[in-house]
Amino acid sequence: MAKYGGETQRVGVVMLSFDEIAVILKQSSSFSNIYNVHWWGSDGTALSQRAMDDAPEEANHIGFYSLLSHQTITPSYLALEQRYVALTHQQFGMYSAYLYDAAFAIIKSVIETGSTDASDVSAAFPVICNSMFGVSGWCKLDSNGDRAACPYDVWGFYPGATKASVSKIMAWYDPDTHTTTFDTAILGYTPIGP
Repeated sequence: MAKYGGETQRVGVVMLSFDEIAVILKQSSSFSNIYNVHWWGSDGTALSQRAMDDAPEEANHIGFYSLLSHQTITPSYLALEQRYVALTHQQFGMYSAYLYDAAFAIIKSVIETGSTDASDVSAAFPVICNSMFGVSGWCKLDSNGDRAACPYDVWGFYPGATKASVSKIMAWYDPDTHTTTFDTAILGYTPIGP
């Protein structure tokens, strides 16, 4: 922080974790050098019920901004979510939708080629993906054969009206323009630039 003149927005912690985040947040309050800077996480910490339940004060203080794939809510997504939850009694999310679409694209590649030979299926797979709108949205691939980057929501923790801590979307990342748009009303300030 000394390097940046005490500007806490220029310094941060990247924390990749899951349910253990509540314990980490609780312990961080004893260390002002990390407790008073921004923390960034991923899908393992976005919407973390454990953080909101077990460390609400610390989660709210830090904010803990976490990236999570933006959900493309379509009738197909909602129908699959309803069937999945009824069958498994577990939460359905974008990564489950991605897995479903990947399996569907593989099966469609097998059916369209009439073959289970990996060479035939792998040749058809990109063509099928690039023209497929699945339950997770467009399934197009990038030049490396990976799923093209999707938009991300940035979630943060805040005091709630009836709960000690709630999770809200405070920004959106667009991979096509490489821009992040902040909701300064929720965030409570305007982030400084690069």
